[in-house]
Amino acid sequence: MPKSWEGALTTLIPEKVGEENILKSIRQICLMNTAAKIVTSIWANRLSKSLEQQSVFEGLQEGFRPDRSTHILTLHTHTHDFRHIYITLRV
Repeated sequence: MPKSWEGALTTLIPEKVGEENILKSIRQICLMNTAAKIVTSIWANRLSKSLEQQSVFEGLQEGFRPDRSTHILTLHTHTHDFRHIYITLRV
């Protein structure tokens, strides 16, 4: 990897103009070399596809996977918990 691709510049940006001094309204942003971002994205996509094809991920792994969402797992978990509570209360 070229030396110019190594590292990144992290800077702070306020959420709203005029809130530069309020710590809760400041967010970090990481600025990388554009070529490094493109290559990193290609590597990540290839690695993700390969891991999916080889079934490396566990069934419950939802985050950062294509066509999956942690929202679905959260909804499933809450639905299961409510059913458990309902069954417990009925008995």
